[in-house]
Amino acid sequence: MYLTREQEEILQGAKGEVAEKCMRVLVRLGEALGAERLLPIEWAHLSGISYKTIGEAGLEFLEDIKEADFSVKTTTNPCGMDLLRWKELGIDESFAIKQLRILNCLERMGASLTLTCTPYHLEMPKFGQHLAWAESSAVCFVNSVIGARTNREGALSALASAITGFTPDCGVHREENRAPDVLVKVGVELNSVTDFGVLGYVVGEIVGDSVPYFVGIRGGIDQLKAIGAGLATGGAVVMFHVQDVTPESKKYDIRGLEKIEVDHRDIQKVYEKWGGEGGDAIFLGCPHLSKEELQRSFKSKKPVFACVARLLACRERGSVRILCDTCPVVAPFRFDKIVVDSVKAAAYLGERAILRRREEILEGKGY
Repeated sequence: MYLTREQEEILQGAKGEVAEKCMRVLVRLGEALGAERLLPIEWAHLSGISYKTIGEAGLEFLEDIKEADFSVKTTTNPCGMDLLRWKELGIDESFAIKQLRILNCLERMGASLTLTCTPYHLEMPKFGQHLAWAESSAVCFVNSVIGARTNREGALSALASAITGFTPDCGVHREENRAPDVLVKVGVELNSVTDFGVLGYVVGEIVGDSVPYFVGIRGGIDQLKAIGAGLATGGAVVMFHVQDVTPESKKYDIRGLEKIEVDHRDIQKVYEKWGGEGGDAIFLGCPHLSKEELQRSFKSKKPVFACVARLLACRERGSVRILCDTCPVVAPFRFDKIVVDSVKAAAYLGERAILRRREEILEGKGY
């Protein structure tokens, strides 16, 4: 692999032992993936920061490297609790103390504690900008809807990129890997943002890590966000195109692509997979809700938690409780059954989840 003088110096320890080790990780990763060089990035986004996820070993690792500094803009995924309401939500104090130690390490290193899986709702990356993001749904969104460039990083590789400022030049950083592989004809009407997520999940299961090109759908930012989250959950998709909607869709000749078709039966099977009645609580916002999504009104006799970045939080209304900094996937909530409007949340919660269309939840139906 070709390295610049700056990269060679980091590899020789010029910026400290931690940066040296991080550079070695990226070089070896790049060589394994066939990259010929490392690219400078402008923004890293870190996942795996909940104590529920990384545990004692992860906490000790971060405390060992906390004297290192992030060299680029670095934002953070949700952690394991709402920083202001953790007691009210039944989080153990021992968990809270360790979660705060994790966040203190990241803040000391220079991270912005955005604590959201939708950092693009706070600030949009630019078209063509090279990033190193580790949140799978956000990766799919920024590649596809914005035209920025990031591979689906792991927690460690994103951390290494945040410290060094580089990432391997491979995957969808390269133009040739952004072209569509499979044409998806959508033969079902999508009436809910949840339907868009389910569509993504169905296609992700079929295409794996290919780049799908959708025809026959229209949607705004929130619908496209849901498709990306579904694709990244059902498969390992890092980007997609929607005909005449996403910024790079007009560049490609789609004639001759392998074709698949999704109909109402495919969608219904997913709802049946996570069917059921009841539920102890309702969680909306996986990925976190946008400001526009927060404006909806709700009718429910059960507690409704609207998950959102703290910087977008609004005043609570009725039975709706604004939940910041976290989500049911990475927090140790003790509900037995959870009603969700997101196929991503359902997939991670497994048997605890009941999947409903958002409109059904808003109207108080089906639970």
